[in-house]
Amino acid sequence: MRKSIYILLCLTVISIKKPVLAQQEDPFKSFRLSFMKHFNYPRVMRDSCITTATMIQISMVKNQLSITLSDSANEVFKQEFDQVITKLETISVKQTINKYKNGHSILIPVYFSFYDDYCGTQNGNSTLPASFSRFNGQFYNGTCDLLEPIIVRITKPLVN
Repeated sequence: MRKSIYILLCLTVISIKKPVLAQQEDPFKSFRLSFMKHFNYPRVMRDSCITTATMIQISMVKNQLSITLSDSANEVFKQEFDQVITKLETISVKQTINKYKNGHSILIPVYFSFYDDYCGTQNGNSTLPASFSRFNGQFYNGTCDLLEPIIVRITKPLVN
């Protein structure tokens, strides 16, 4: 009898804790997914096999959400990013970042590279550019959370 009560109690505690754990989901997941959905790697960069290693900085500036790229992003990449920035899901991002004090940022590394079938041996730059952690010419200096990177590997399109 004691064993069955103990087991029942354990199962009740586990079922109560489960919804709490589900609520602790990554608040930036929807941001990442919307980035992957809306951002198209610029054709000129694909055709030239130009890889990208940059960081997205998300912060609150005067009660406005600020989303910028580090200096390592190619100008064409930045232009494409600027076109999709309004399409990105930011509601959960705003709610999360509002919990931090002013000056706190979220940094998300972003990598675009090519499978060997796309560029062959041209796809060899595996080092991070010196400007990877610079924003407006200055190294990032402040409190931040460094999140899981967005990694995209581009492959050759299938030909019918």
